[in-house]
Amino acid sequence: MAATGEGKLLRLSARRSVFMLADEGHNWILKLDAPERSFEAIRACLRRPPLARESRNWQLLSERWPALQELLGYTIAEQLDSARGCFARQWFDGRRGEAWQAVDAEAVGAGIAALHQLGWTDADLSPNDMLLTASGLLLPLDLGHAHVGTAPSSATDRSRDWVHFLGGFTLRRRLMFAKPMLEAYRKELRLRENNEELLRLALLWAGTILHRQSRRCLRKTRDFQPQKNGIVRSEGVPQGELLTLAGDVSSDPREIFRLLYELELHDIAAMRPVRLEIVGPEDWVIEGVIPERSTTLQADLLAAGYVSEESLNGFVHDPRFLKQVKPQN
Repeated sequence: MAATGEGKLLRLSARRSVFMLADEGHNWILKLDAPERSFEAIRACLRRPPLARESRNWQLLSERWPALQELLGYTIAEQLDSARGCFARQWFDGRRGEAWQAVDAEAVGAGIAALHQLGWTDADLSPNDMLLTASGLLLPLDLGHAHVGTAPSSATDRSRDWVHFLGGFTLRRRLMFAKPMLEAYRKELRLRENNEELLRLALLWAGTILHRQSRRCLRKTRDFQPQKNGIVRSEGVPQGELLTLAGDVSSDPREIFRLLYELELHDIAAMRPVRLEIVGPEDWVIEGVIPERSTTLQADLLAAGYVSEESLNGFVHDPRFLKQVKPQN
């Protein structure tokens, strides 16, 4: 497959690069799998490679969904070996989960119901994997981990998708969107769990996934650059008044940096970590940005599974005083 035209890098990781390409008046999304992890080629031999699965799933979904055929046109995929491949499709215009407003909730709920009726389900679903078009059509953006069956999705898969989907919102946005989205969904399909149970499960899932995502600050990514004597945040750097946190070898500085980043992912008022510097053999300093203070900080911490053992002045400065507990809405 040949790719030409002007491009913009959207994502860079140890496994995948994602670009937006402009070519002859059309925008395309191009995904390149070139994993650096040594076990990736072995894992790819055990099942169809992600980009090959994605190409196949787009084909299956578009065959059953005329509205998608008009937007998608065609896809291009090429597998170089068991782990390395490329995939391209036309770019979709719209708004992802982070940009949705309260008035979008009904369209999102109805859109997920429509996808489930088509046999779609996604074990790795999150709000930013979905796009709402100007016409109110809800589209999946990544089908690499999805499954498109010949019959409507099972009750188990539907519930799992909702738990993962709701868990991908911050706490405030989850509470804002959940009820109207689920009401719109239940007009078309049933769910075994009531709203309260789905929110409880979503809360537990959010803690698990954000803990996992926070570990990306410890390896080389587009946003973070580990160095011999610390970590530097290279992109998406928060702006504002700076504050420092110092310590010694009695505590792990990288784990404290990671925990601050996890609290940021939870949208909790905590110092936003920017730089870690290990000073000499025993001391370290973390530099970060002071967040907007919160009047609901203790409740937000509890929802994320933490309580503070010291009084807080509207934000978390030192996470060493946090104790892990069972998350609560």
